This record gives sequence, C-alpha cells and structure tokens, in this order.
Amino acid sequence: LYVEFVDFGTKDWVERDMVRQVPVEWLSLPSLAVKLELGIELGDGMDEEIVGEKVWESLAREERMLVRVEQLVDIGKLRGHLVEFETLELAYQELVMKGFITVVSPTCDTRGV
Repeated sequence: LYVEFVDFGTKDWVERDMVRQVPVEWLSLPSLAVKLELGIELGDGMDEEIVGEKVWESLAREERMLVRVEQLVDIGKLRGHLVEFETLELAYQELVMKGFITVVSPTCDTRGV
C-alpha cells in the first residue's frame, strides 16, 4: 500500500500487515508529531538498511507502546526508547539480544542485556 503518514506528511510504500486501523475517537484529534531519536546504534558489521527494516518490523508488531524519554534534545525533539506497554521492555529488545543493534543511552535499563 502507498500511504501518507499524518505525523510528518511523508509518503511511502508499506506492507499491508504494517497498517493499523485508527480508533474512531482519534479522528477528531489534531495532528501531533514529536521527533524521537532512538538511543540505539548499528551492531558491529550490520547493514543499516537491513537493520532499519528489522527495527520497523519489530515496532509494527506492537499494538501499544510507550515512549521512555531520556533527554530533551531540542524543542520538539526527544531522545529515548520505545517500550512495550505491558512489560516496559524495549520494543526492539530481541534485536539488541541478537546483536543487530546496541543501546547507547547511558541511563537505559536494558533488562539484563
């Protein structure tokens, strides 16, 4: 599907299983976007495009996430992590454990990684 992202207005092709229905009550909300810089880096020898796809896939599987803010970088730009709603673990924890990415934020609780 070719979609337009309402947060930044960009357009891109996405797999159908990456699209979620917006709850009806959200339709009346004004658009809002805040840039979140994830506190992660590529693992040693990893390809940025492949890892980017894996991170996107891991985020798309989560139905509910929270943002764990670690730093206000600038007005409208935060640094932190996306965490699972139920467990508060990194939404991309499996990728950290497999070495695709590393956590670089010094205050991050990586739950034993």
